[in-house]
Amino acid sequence: MTRPALTIRLPEPDDAPALAAVHVRSWRETYAGMLPERFYDETAQWRRRHSRCAG
Repeated sequence: MTRPALTIRLPEPDDAPALAAVHVRSWRETYAGMLPERFYDETAQWRRRHSRCAG
């Protein structure tokens, strides 16, 4: 069985929502109970999507 081709590229501004969602979900699953919820709540995704790194 062959694997589909994989392309790695630099992120573009349109990728920000998906990257923010992955970032927040990973924080939520990893740090729940160890950090205040503000680090991974619903507004955290908005903050990461609109951070200076997003474009």
